[in-house]
Amino acid sequence: MREMLSRKTISLKTEVNFKEYPFRLNHHSGIITMGSCFSEVVGEFLSNRKFEVLSNPFGTVYNLYSIVNLWKHALGAKPLSDKHFVEKDGLFFHYDLHSSFYGVSKEDLWDKINLAAATFLEHLKGADLMILTFGTSYVYTFEEEIVNNCQKQPAKLFQKRLLSLQEQISVFEEGFHLIRTVTPDIQFLISVSPVRHIKDGVVENSLSKSLLRVLCDLITSTQVHYFPAYEVMLDELRDYRYYKEDLIHPSTQAEHFICSLFMECLVEDNAKKISENWSKIIQGIQHRPLQPGSESHIAFLNNLLKKIETFRPYFDVTKEWEEVKAELPNA
Repeated sequence: MREMLSRKTISLKTEVNFKEYPFRLNHHSGIITMGSCFSEVVGEFLSNRKFEVLSNPFGTVYNLYSIVNLWKHALGAKPLSDKHFVEKDGLFFHYDLHSSFYGVSKEDLWDKINLAAATFLEHLKGADLMILTFGTSYVYTFEEEIVNNCQKQPAKLFQKRLLSLQEQISVFEEGFHLIRTVTPDIQFLISVSPVRHIKDGVVENSLSKSLLRVLCDLITSTQVHYFPAYEVMLDELRDYRYYKEDLIHPSTQAEHFICSLFMECLVEDNAKKISENWSKIIQGIQHRPLQPGSESHIAFLNNLLKKIETFRPYFDVTKEWEEVKAELPNA
């Protein structure tokens, strides 16, 4: 009789091997994320676990050129073009920023852009890690200048082209040296976004991502490290059940899995333990009782407040403490 194989001897997926990173993060590490929408996913994941994160301060940025362009503006090396403002339905947008940035007037939008730039610069001064996720090698030009977002303007205004590998290397090197003028010892963690840019075309998306993957390999150094989010999505999560209904974006489960790998590889053991315990606190805060105001609920809230207090040595818990306190009668 053929011997039955145990589950432990059967591998049902291809696992991605992670290299050892020369640094570890804790709740006092300054972190900035920029790039595709996946960088916002990572930023939100870390923020929910009380890490000090500035996540996508300029909104989603799809290409490397536009990322560096925003760095130049924030650091005073080159201001954003005044010609890139566009009015739509009574609101003002800018071609170099995500559509989440808008104002009721041009001046109002300038104020918001400059506030975001100032916030970025302030966080950069104390940053230990810059996380970048590169979305696409394709760019659109407006009057021969590369833009980040076409703001739903007529296609005839723009020209689409593919950034070459050498162009992207040169742009990154320029941005890398600019950032280091403010924070010389900052570490970079780069990745290719697992979000598929199918609007470019399936074949075109493959070409675009291939260039980005080679780019990441060529710019890796003692301060620049690669995180294989793209490979995890394509190999470990090789199934459409790990995508959202649009079949383009990773599902919530897939996002959580990749972010958990980030925690495992890049966060100190003690900080991981603190984060796990804090997650239980969040579950308690989100709990909705059958009988608000009952003796058992009041006892639960008071106990929760005591538990929240134990985290004060690690990070600011004022917001959560006040939220729970407000639920108590006569608070």
